[in-house]
Amino acid sequence: MLEKVSSYFQNQKSLEEDSKLLVAISGGRDSVALAHVLHTLGFQIGLAHVNFQLRGRESDGDEDFLKSFAEQLGVPLYIHSENPEEGKNVQQEARRIRYAFFKNVMKNHGYSLLTTAHHQDDKIETALLNFTRGTGIHGMRGMISSEAIYRPLLGISRIEIDQYLDQEGLLFREDSSNATGKYKRNKLRNEVLPVLLTLEPDTRDKVLASIQNLEFDSEAIAQMGDMFLVAEHDILKIDLQKFPEDTVATWLYHTVRKFNFNRQQCVDLVRSDESGAKVSAEQHTLYRQKDEVHVVKNYRSDFEPLVFERVENRSNASVEIQMSRAEGDDHLAKNNWSVRISFDSELFPITIRSATPEDRFNPLGMKHDVKLTDYLKDKGIPKYNRLRTPVACDADGRIFWVPGIQISEAVKLKDTDSQSLSISFFYL
Repeated sequence: MLEKVSSYFQNQKSLEEDSKLLVAISGGRDSVALAHVLHTLGFQIGLAHVNFQLRGRESDGDEDFLKSFAEQLGVPLYIHSENPEEGKNVQQEARRIRYAFFKNVMKNHGYSLLTTAHHQDDKIETALLNFTRGTGIHGMRGMISSEAIYRPLLGISRIEIDQYLDQEGLLFREDSSNATGKYKRNKLRNEVLPVLLTLEPDTRDKVLASIQNLEFDSEAIAQMGDMFLVAEHDILKIDLQKFPEDTVATWLYHTVRKFNFNRQQCVDLVRSDESGAKVSAEQHTLYRQKDEVHVVKNYRSDFEPLVFERVENRSNASVEIQMSRAEGDDHLAKNNWSVRISFDSELFPITIRSATPEDRFNPLGMKHDVKLTDYLKDKGIPKYNRLRTPVACDADGRIFWVPGIQISEAVKLKDTDSQSLSISFFYL
């Protein structure tokens, strides 16, 4: 078991030598074994436990046991007590509480990675549970490790864990609720799997091989989906005409699934012939634009304005602006994201901000102002993106540049200009 866990970590590219691992621990056999293995292998670990107070004295007994176990290993133990709110799904609420606590401990105590004790049997259980709930190829993979959560025991069976505990003489706590049929997972574990896995001598190995094949297929489909994403500044565009006609919604789902969109949302969007139709997830929104779907981040409906008192380079969480003074024909602009304009100290302070519905703009080559949103519409900018468009304003608040679109007539270079200002705009 030590060798398997050690091999697991050797294959983790994001693991650094001085990484501190936080172990999610209940006091049960699996998490006790994981904590002991990691400590034996020499990792810097801490233990994090949540007492949900659902089993009275038994819950408090788990906490007391872990205090003794942590002292025995000589590692820190972090404990949080909170009862899941009544009226909500207990398991879902407990998970929310647990991971919020883990995140807080990691942030406040310098842990870079979270490890959980999910093992091979949990993987099989999860795949079968997902199948009964209605799932696709991704759900049938069962549990997988991720950059956020390391699961070093996924390749190790419950039998191997029990053998390790016996070998090391380790004590652990038994959760009495695991023996009941109160939760679906317990019923599957205690009643269904013992029958299923004895149908043939090698049923277990075949089930695990099937899950691994589904992992490979899932990854291949995800990589194929990525090929349909075309980045254009801060937006990802998907050309629906590149998908097979009879499976457009399915391929759209596999392309945007990583942004937490579901199948029905993709079906709804494909069925809608209306430009501007949208579906939203927590961090992204999909917009239908004729034969395209645009993936747009929700959090950047606008960005914090940047103010420049002089020629300099600045950035915030969303964008970076680079400025420099030039002479003659140096630094000629190559596109509207990097422009060269007439230099005038009265431009400053320059403000870079998001467009507003009231903005007006005098584009290069025109003799009068126009409403900016109308101008952007004429330039083919989708409605959802018009008020996300950045603008550069002079000291008087007049827009002299719409990055990626056009400069204003007022700042165009003249033959008499001896100096110019070069400005470049980059999305981060």
